[in-house]
Amino acid sequence: MLRRLRQHHEGILSFGELVEPVRFVLDPASGQPVLPVPYSALGYDSVVLFAPDDGLDNPECLQVTAAPQEIDPNREEACDRHGAYFGKPAHVRWARLLVESVKRLDEVVDGDLIRLANPLRSAESELCRAANADPAKLAAACERMLGVKPAEPKAVGVDPWGIDVRARFGVARLEFPEPVGTKEEAVAMIEKTVRGA
Repeated sequence: MLRRLRQHHEGILSFGELVEPVRFVLDPASGQPVLPVPYSALGYDSVVLFAPDDGLDNPECLQVTAAPQEIDPNREEACDRHGAYFGKPAHVRWARLLVESVKRLDEVVDGDLIRLANPLRSAESELCRAANADPAKLAAACERMLGVKPAEPKAVGVDPWGIDVRARFGVARLEFPEPVGTKEEAVAMIEKTVRGA
């Protein structure tokens, strides 16, 4: 379920009778979704994030039930990450979604299993540099694995399950064939995934 959540960065936020298209990142320190939100969303005790962004019509989408907690974008690492992924935010208020549960089809997972820090967090900048060392090969990997070849791809995130690549059309996800647990394993997997080695 956590791997599936990391595959998406766009969704629909439902609060009260309203829905809002959103872009989110997972906080590397806590694993919680972080996103700019309409001010009115902060007035609710519970919201639902549907991911991906066709979630209202997709029976296999993830339904993340969470409590929105307002955060200061000037103090939060995840807000900077959001800027690296998407540029200028749509709203000036920010929230961390304190995950209570995640549902997909008939499976429900407790939020405690989702709230996990990225174990590669301290090495992530170095790992992104490794993935970005040859932009042509990174673009070729996107074409080989996803069927699209971005003109100017840039790896902006690495976690145990894959690489987030920013492109002009959005954020693409290059999935590792198996999860990694250490920096050394991640370097080798990036070589294998991006360079086709």
